[in-house]
Amino acid sequence: MMRQLALAVFVLWLANRTAVAESARPEIFVTITSASDHTPNTNPGERVRNADTIRRVLLAALARTPELTSTVADVRRFGLDVRKIDIEVVQLRVDRIGDDISVSAQLRLVVCDERGRMLSILSGGASARRPARVARGDLDQLRRDALEGAVHGMFTPLRTHLLRPSV
Repeated sequence: MMRQLALAVFVLWLANRTAVAESARPEIFVTITSASDHTPNTNPGERVRNADTIRRVLLAALARTPELTSTVADVRRFGLDVRKIDIEVVQLRVDRIGDDISVSAQLRLVVCDERGRMLSILSGGASARRPARVARGDLDQLRRDALEGAVHGMFTPLRTHLLRPSV
């Protein structure tokens, strides 16, 4: 009797582990083919930092999404569809609004299939605002906050689009 109970518990545990492993299987392979900043009046060093910021934030969001993977081995292992993403900063503005400094960022994200055929274009933006007396020395942080907010704001629609069945 005790042996049968132990066997039943083991079978249930194994079935649960298999179900969890199956649900954690990625559905789409995603690669970021480019991250860039083409805003006018921005120096080259800032452009590189801005591009690095949006790439880093997007990669982190992808890594936290089990249905999406950026691991090349998963493509062969699971036979996944491939999506390529190009993301760019199209506008980055710094404005003084009353006693505050505001930084607003606008991004464009293009999703392509493995052959480079464009599937969709998403755009979004965000802003960060601080009192001018505080923000003066920390304009770089305000820029990062606006860029990160824009990527986070675009991620849910991007995830929905990527997981939508292909036609």
